[in-house]
Amino acid sequence: MIPNLPHLQFAVLECIGTNRVKGHDLRTLLTHKKLFKSAPAFYQLMARMEDAGLVSGETEHRTEDGVAIQERFYRAIRESLEFYQRPELGGFGGLRGATA
Repeated sequence: MIPNLPHLQFAVLECIGTNRVKGHDLRTLLTHKKLFKSAPAFYQLMARMEDAGLVSGETEHRTEDGVAIQERFYRAIRESLEFYQRPELGGFGGLRGATA
């Protein structure tokens, strides 16, 4: 049985792949796919995906030139990534060119 995964969540998993991706960079990748999201909407989406067990997130804090910087990084949960990469589901290639 295939879980109902909205195309935007599927696109997030495709963009993350097996990498650890900074939230800002992930938003940029989604923008290139013409899946535009405001920063608040994007981080709400990511929180929902974390709650659903599709991705894990961690926040890193650092100081640069005396300024405190907080960055959020995401990884796809291995089981969800492996599930959606299955050949019988068409892998992630079906999303290329998708629009919101």
